[in-house]
Amino acid sequence: MASITSDLDRAESIRLKFGAEFERQRFELIKRMEAGVFRTPSQVQRYHELVGFARAWPDSPRVLRLSRRITKNFDRRQDLRRFRKRLKGTGIAGTDIPFSFYLPTAKWLARHWPQQLDMDWENFEEHDRLDELLKHMAVFAEQQGLESYDFNGIERIQKMRGSNNNADGTFLISLFELLPVAQRIKEHFYDNLSLPLVLHPGPKTPSRTKAELHVSEIHYQDRSLGSATINLKQVAKQPLTFSRVTGTQARGLIALARGAMVSRFRDIDPIAYADPHDVRVVDCGQGIQIVLYGVVPERRFLLECEYGHLILKNGIPVGYGSAWSLYGTCLLNFNIFPTFRGGQGVLLYAKTFAAFHQLFSADTFVVEPYQLGEENEEAIQSGAWWFYNKLGYKPYDREASRLAKSENEKRRTRTNYRSSPSALRRLAQAPMFLHLGCRRKDVLGLVDLEACGLAVTDYLSRQRGSDRARAEVDCAKTVCSWLDIDQRKLSSDQRLWLRRWSPLIVSLGSVPGWSQNDKAALTAVLLAKGGREQSRYVHLFDRHQHLRESLLKLSRRGLQKLE
Repeated sequence: MASITSDLDRAESIRLKFGAEFERQRFELIKRMEAGVFRTPSQVQRYHELVGFARAWPDSPRVLRLSRRITKNFDRRQDLRRFRKRLKGTGIAGTDIPFSFYLPTAKWLARHWPQQLDMDWENFEEHDRLDELLKHMAVFAEQQGLESYDFNGIERIQKMRGSNNNADGTFLISLFELLPVAQRIKEHFYDNLSLPLVLHPGPKTPSRTKAELHVSEIHYQDRSLGSATINLKQVAKQPLTFSRVTGTQARGLIALARGAMVSRFRDIDPIAYADPHDVRVVDCGQGIQIVLYGVVPERRFLLECEYGHLILKNGIPVGYGSAWSLYGTCLLNFNIFPTFRGGQGVLLYAKTFAAFHQLFSADTFVVEPYQLGEENEEAIQSGAWWFYNKLGYKPYDREASRLAKSENEKRRTRTNYRSSPSALRRLAQAPMFLHLGCRRKDVLGLVDLEACGLAVTDYLSRQRGSDRARAEVDCAKTVCSWLDIDQRKLSSDQRLWLRRWSPLIVSLGSVPGWSQNDKAALTAVLLAKGGREQSRYVHLFDRHQHLRESLLKLSRRGLQKLE
């Protein structure tokens, strides 16, 4: 009889192979291993990944039922419990998740699992900073008493917590609400502490094992997976179904994305700050869904629009990323979770590409250097640059283009040639572009929109002096008079963005001379920036040719001051 180790090896060897015979083997192997006991933590983890892949890419109803049963009970396995401590940091159900979560995510975890979010005091280093900060994290009546006695940070927290059943991490997170400063400043102080938090397993705590969205229809895989050739320009034209979701369903989808990040030790802003009023599900067919997450108004960028996304295969989170858009451009960040690599990565990218093309009406896509491997060793090892090159992306940079031509020639003439890591790092220094229409230069990755901020600084320094708070209020009044805006009729988010955008609009200098149509269109852009759906802002901005050109001129003015 085959050993559990040989069963594991065989199951891994047919992971990407499908068909009747492979279905039979997969079912028998996984079922046999379900009843077995693995001898090492590595084997437990390998089995976990196999079952997870089979759950996302099942080849029959019985394989799906089996994989669901196994994942449901995985934390009860004898070998999992035996190796629980050594599997810490894997995201497997029943194991600890240690990570320095950002404050919004930490608050979300503390709110839902107050007894599970703990502090790893042994690995905490910023004791002096915490001691100083804790002086301001108490109600006024207790501050003098706590400061008069020689409590260190840990002792002070335990003294303040008393008999509270919440874990140290949860209690410490709650103290940040006592800091008498704005939320962004709280986050700054919090980030400087680099708190080593630990999420202990508990009822429904996030894990890679059990994350799933119930779907009404399963797509079964009936043919082996392999590299596919896909024309992104053709895929972009294929219509997709976008569904807006609200309320409990939207909050559930945000929780699904946050759990997927937490259990993989990732934390990205558009998921941490996802807006439940701007969540959409894109049905791409073949069991693929892409959930799009807008960002809450107060955390949006000054100019670009940002969305996060979670990629689902048969309801299982298999990838994630974010996308920025403006000027008819989409800067798309795309990641497949390691468990699911090799499983139609090109197709998943193509569907994500199409979703954002249709959301933003973007005709140019950009891949930034980090995604290609700049300061990203994982992208270097995976050959990310060639992944995008095969899809049609090209660099504008002359040096990168010359090197790419040389590497392509070596790949053509040398059998099994692979670009060296050093060559890939050089290639990754420049962004790559793909145009669905005519090639143009007014795209993200080439225009420097950050320089608009420098131009605003120059204007305020020259015209308004040192009173920045007063300057922002005055600029808002000026813009309201130019555009005939009644602030009383605006929502709080629209007033926020009126205040934030007003120095930018005043710095343009030319707005009073614009036509009434251009002024009305600018008002619509401004109000959409503080509206519920960021995608509407992108469409209105991109249609406003006068505004687009004016901001490019402002950017050039900002850069000239640096020369």
